[in-house]
Amino acid sequence: MQTERVNIAESAWIASTARVGEPFRPGREWDRLDRLAAVGERCEVAHFSLIGEESRLGDDSTLDAYCWIEDGATVGERVVLTHRASVGANAVIGDDCAISAATIAARSKIGSNCQVYGDLVHRRLEPGVPLAQDAAPVLEDHVFVGWGAKVIGGVTVGRGSYVCAGATVTKDVAPGVIVTGINEFREPAAWRGALAKSDFFGAADAPEVVAEPAAARGPEQAGGLDQTGETGAHQSAPAPEETGLVEMPKTSAAAARARERSRLGD
Repeated sequence: MQTERVNIAESAWIASTARVGEPFRPGREWDRLDRLAAVGERCEVAHFSLIGEESRLGDDSTLDAYCWIEDGATVGERVVLTHRASVGANAVIGDDCAISAATIAARSKIGSNCQVYGDLVHRRLEPGVPLAQDAAPVLEDHVFVGWGAKVIGGVTVGRGSYVCAGATVTKDVAPGVIVTGINEFREPAAWRGALAKSDFFGAADAPEVVAEPAAARGPEQAGGLDQTGETGAHQSAPAPEETGLVEMPKTSAAAARARERSRLGD
């Protein structure tokens, strides 16, 4: 279906309360792209979600209830946004990503095969300066950002890096490292918790895989938290399911429709 504002693929499912192609915040300034808003093939857009003016959702992607994509943002293929995740104006998200319970600031850039459960925000050192002048974070491919973590300002998190739950990042992060605390960087080989043995770090060379790190105990020596929120004093050999990668389940359109209709009594 195409109108003067939107182009929605015939195979996409749009909930009756969702909005596509409407301004996220009328009167707000953002970088216009002179294009239609678009929803790709086999996408699922759940109740009370929003895809803003000139925004695009790639094929086989899911926008869960109460999530939104602001004006001019671009979301790639096979992306899942859940738990009230929000994507700011003109942000770009690559293919095969999971964004959950996260705020993605305007103009942020996220590569492919990333999992983001923390926030990407502007630094705002000069609150009087327009927000449009603030640099936004960049995540390269295959980056993991844990629950409650903050990536702040115009920093780049390198390919294959793992930002632990609750960490704060205000400096550039080299590829393939673990970040804990406030800008504390550790090589996986120097990490004493089970995370060091995770296949996540080897998988950075295989970006076609979308995976979710299983629960692992965290850093004893650094005093930080890994994704489980534990401090890592336990040093016994972890079970295989604690150190491997678990492939993210694919959401079916039928299941999404049934879930949303059951929730709202449709």
